[in-house]
Amino acid sequence: MNTLIHDLLNLTRGYINCYLTIDIGNRFTDAVWVVGDGRSGTTWLANILNYNKKYRYMFEPFHPRLVEIMKDYPLYYYLRPDEDNAYFYNIYRAIFRGNFRYPRVDQYNYKFIYRKRIVKDIFSNLYIKWAHTKFPSVKKIFIMRHPFAVVASKIKLKNWIWMEDPKMFLSQEKLYKDYLKHFEDVIQCADDFFEKQMVIWAIVHHIPLHQLDLGDVYLMFYEKLCTNPQEEIKRLFSFIGEGESTDNRLYKKFKKPSQTCHNESAILKNSNLIDGWRRVLSDSQIKRGINILSKFGLEKIYNYSLMPDESAAEDILKRK
Repeated sequence: MNTLIHDLLNLTRGYINCYLTIDIGNRFTDAVWVVGDGRSGTTWLANILNYNKKYRYMFEPFHPRLVEIMKDYPLYYYLRPDEDNAYFYNIYRAIFRGNFRYPRVDQYNYKFIYRKRIVKDIFSNLYIKWAHTKFPSVKKIFIMRHPFAVVASKIKLKNWIWMEDPKMFLSQEKLYKDYLKHFEDVIQCADDFFEKQMVIWAIVHHIPLHQLDLGDVYLMFYEKLCTNPQEEIKRLFSFIGEGESTDNRLYKKFKKPSQTCHNESAILKNSNLIDGWRRVLSDSQIKRGINILSKFGLEKIYNYSLMPDESAAEDILKRK
């Protein structure tokens, strides 16, 4: 009941904010876009960046199931970096300039006048490069988290909105021609929920890593934020143009669960934030997962180790 009341209060606030929020920044340089797969820490990161409520928090405006303007599009829609798409361009322009309002999107705002905004999304990985081409001055943060941690979390939350089968990607003709025809066998062979989610994770990270150039986005690793928060926060705040903060509210956000936190969260249980997947996945699953990652050339970034190899990801970005 408490959860239901909480959700109703947020939705009510969202409806009020739709009519009363004034966003006066109206510049692309006033927008920070946090992008990553679901369960990768996007909400947590957005809350950390917005610890002082300075930014208007636009929560998942590109959600294909829960936001009206996206209802005709599949999960993880793909756009070629150089293609013209007037519909998406107009949506992006409205959101990044703060001219878009929607109850779910505005439900976590507590003020009515803002000059800057943080936009947070979990289904936009396949058009980050397109958005960067069209809106280069928007500050973009692409967060990655260990695929085993992401999939382990999705296993616990199967009733949430996730793509259920990577075969759904094959219906997007441009995506198939540009990237997936070489991976059709591994997509078709994904058997259970674990394997399907591993393949989905690999696809939605393989493509942006091979499209983006080093410097297009701030590449953030969830594990580094957990293990070295002060240094990562210093770099992040420099990237978005904010000065270094000594405000205690900032570091309290590291111990406070996000709005999308679930009952088994490591933050709620005060346990290690990066090794929980080892208690959830079997040795067989981990072995199969590594094999799937290797098909996409991602096993050098994430594997049996808890920590990512940042240089391996940067090598892919530099390889163009």
